[in-house]
Amino acid sequence: ERMCCGLWLQRDFGLSAEALLKDPAFVKGYVVNLALGLKCCIMLLNPERIVIGGGIGKAGDPLFVPLREELRKQITSWSRARIDVVPAALGDESVLWGALVLAEEQL
Repeated sequence: ERMCCGLWLQRDFGLSAEALLKDPAFVKGYVVNLALGLKCCIMLLNPERIVIGGGIGKAGDPLFVPLREELRKQITSWSRARIDVVPAALGDESVLWGALVLAEEQL
């Protein structure tokens, strides 16, 4: 969460996530660390898709293209063909929709 949350990025680096993600030098290092964190999830869960929401998800191709490339470098061949990393289609409301679905499943 700390690595993917715009608020924490701002606290850690002193700039908004939006500004940081427009800086190619920052993005280059950021995607290496983000891919490393995602790789752990991929190796444990073997998902077909990873959805990134919030402000980070709004970064678009300048983040997602190098992130996908870095993930291909870091993950093993058995999961490489199936992984997809995409921005959340529901935008800022994705967490709320997920919580709603989870609540409905529990009732």
